[in-house]
Amino acid sequence: MQKAILAAASVIAVIGYAAVAARRLIVDEITVPLNRAPELHGLRILHVSDTHASHPEHWVLASIRLLASVKVDLIAVTGDVITGLEGLAAAAEAFAALESRLGTFVVPGNHDHWTGRHLDRLSGRIAPFVSPQRYADEFDRRGIRVLVNEAVTVATGDGNFNLVGLDDPYLGLSDSDVAFDGVSGDRPTIVLGHSPDGAALLKDRRCELFLCGHTHGGQILGPGGLPPRVTNTIYPLSSTYGLMVHRGVLTHVSAGLGTAVVPLRFNCPPRATILTLTNVE
Repeated sequence: MQKAILAAASVIAVIGYAAVAARRLIVDEITVPLNRAPELHGLRILHVSDTHASHPEHWVLASIRLLASVKVDLIAVTGDVITGLEGLAAAAEAFAALESRLGTFVVPGNHDHWTGRHLDRLSGRIAPFVSPQRYADEFDRRGIRVLVNEAVTVATGDGNFNLVGLDDPYLGLSDSDVAFDGVSGDRPTIVLGHSPDGAALLKDRRCELFLCGHTHGGQILGPGGLPPRVTNTIYPLSSTYGLMVHRGVLTHVSAGLGTAVVPLRFNCPPRATILTLTNVE
């Protein structure tokens, strides 16, 4: 009986620790070396992903607000902003309060399209979908651009670069042909997409850096790198998050701010990342 009580107490303690850890945001700063991209030299990007806000009082909104003091040139939000439509306006408002010289850009993730739960898949229930136009409008009215298989030209002051946004690869909504239509191959290109699997869709197109999320960094990781290492990707990753070459593309996978399925993180705290791009040629 005593052993059972101790075991139960240990489980409760671990769950409590993981619940608290999910709310302890870490802001990383890393330098990203690039070749033949002087237009991007010195560019500072705040990369945020997977906030999964589900209602106006969701705790993750406070994590977004903690980033208000960060000084960067551009903010990239790579999907799964919400898991419920009730959290959309509040999340858009929280991101609008952040400052950047060149603006904030968002691409949709699977949960931004489909707000169902995993049990819905098992039961076969058709879960709610979010109107893509309503999603974009919430950000647009706050001065934030949502890129859905489209590209924009961004002027840095030292030159121009292409910023390409893919719709969600996880749900098969990415269309790189449409997204890259009319994009100049003479300029450096940064691509935003929700899942790392989007890197495989770039083929031989120019891409200096691919920013994505979706993995949550694994969210719950075993000690010392032991399993579980769940990423929900088709193609295996060298790491559950961070800077890596994936499918031949220099890729930064965000560990994300929020949680999914369970509101817990273990050995994988939430992260926002400041990327400083450096031309090494």
